[in-house]
Amino acid sequence: MNKRFLFLVPVLAAAAALWLVLLPDGDATTGVDRSSAEAPAAAASESAATLPDAPAVDLGPARENTWTVRVVDASTGKPLEGAEIEAVLEGATEDSGWLRAVGAATWSEFAPGSWRVRVQVDGYPEWTDLIVVDSANPVRTVVELDPTLHVTGNVVNAYGVPMAYHEVLFLRPGQTKPEARPEVLKLPLVRANAAGAFEIDLPGAGDWRAHVTYAGQAVFVQATPSKLEHGGPNEALITIPAAGRLFVRVEDASASGTQSVYAMSLYRDASGLAEKPVIRGPESRVQPDPADVSEEQKKEDALQLLRETNAFGDPADPETALRKAAFEKAQRLRASVRPEGWVMAKSVRLRRDGTAEIPGVAPGVEFRAAIARDGEAIRIDGSLMIEEGRATLARIMLPPVRPPGSPPLVQARTAQLLLESLEERTEPVPSGVAWN
Repeated sequence: MNKRFLFLVPVLAAAAALWLVLLPDGDATTGVDRSSAEAPAAAASESAATLPDAPAVDLGPARENTWTVRVVDASTGKPLEGAEIEAVLEGATEDSGWLRAVGAATWSEFAPGSWRVRVQVDGYPEWTDLIVVDSANPVRTVVELDPTLHVTGNVVNAYGVPMAYHEVLFLRPGQTKPEARPEVLKLPLVRANAAGAFEIDLPGAGDWRAHVTYAGQAVFVQATPSKLEHGGPNEALITIPAAGRLFVRVEDASASGTQSVYAMSLYRDASGLAEKPVIRGPESRVQPDPADVSEEQKKEDALQLLRETNAFGDPADPETALRKAAFEKAQRLRASVRPEGWVMAKSVRLRRDGTAEIPGVAPGVEFRAAIARDGEAIRIDGSLMIEEGRATLARIMLPPVRPPGSPPLVQARTAQLLLESLEERTEPVPSGVAWN
């Protein structure tokens, strides 16, 4: 190597170091002043702010969107856990375009398009709708189901005659009709119109029993419940037993030429009231409740007893004691004409000619009767039972009128009863509920 060149290397290095020391304050690497370098950067920033927005940068595939389906009760807003949800893409096959879930759905993989959504829940109507979704935006579907079941129907008797103004009550299996009227009004209850037709909204599908009443008395109770479903038969034809008509005619030969007053009572076995409904007639007007008639009679008896008791005067007087004893015996005679364990079902006043019509007598039920003539209570021998929808004549042959001054009766006298049919019997339709 040239020794002269090696001698120049240290000299050049020293000269370079001296030159750097003598440089002005600035960038040691570029030789450009800092202040002069920052100014162009600020100017560039200001000019960039005035430029139009640049297009969005493609960062790759967008994140997956979701499709949620929630099923709730329309009245309460509570979710229906057992809801079966199914979505089918139009034109797709079962393998590629079907989605299913139970309770609620959250789907993240679905193709855009029109989806036919169907929801099924026990006790609610089936819901279906066409939902258009796309994969670019989240989709939320809320299905509100109303459990109400609309029912229409007609009430007729066994011969197809419309039963006007009957009340139709629907009960669940095992449910009984409450005794208190305010509690009854809380249940599904409707009153049929003059043509026997009715409409009612039941609070849900399932098993229901029809319970028909008239003037507060049961005329039909469905034994086996009917299973009602949304979309199924919802028109009811309720056939109740046809009430019979009872005509009464008193045959009282000894009372000819006199103005006797007659009243008649029908009694039925109290032990059968829970099982057998009281059949009322088809009249549109409400008939008097036999229980009310009985209470009025009790009040009248009490007032009469009070009047008679006050008329007795001093109970220590022998004559007064005899009058009181006679009155009490008469009271016992009046009570003796009612069979023990039986209750009053109907009570009517006969016309002056001794005739009357008693509508709405329950068919197939045994009745016993008693009659009063001018205050004397007379037991009617035997019992009566009429056939469904048939008019029956009850001929009552009374004993002769007791002459004035006769001794007091020891026991009630007896009248004879003879039943006759007034029309041919036709075959009735069995009672029940038919759904269409």
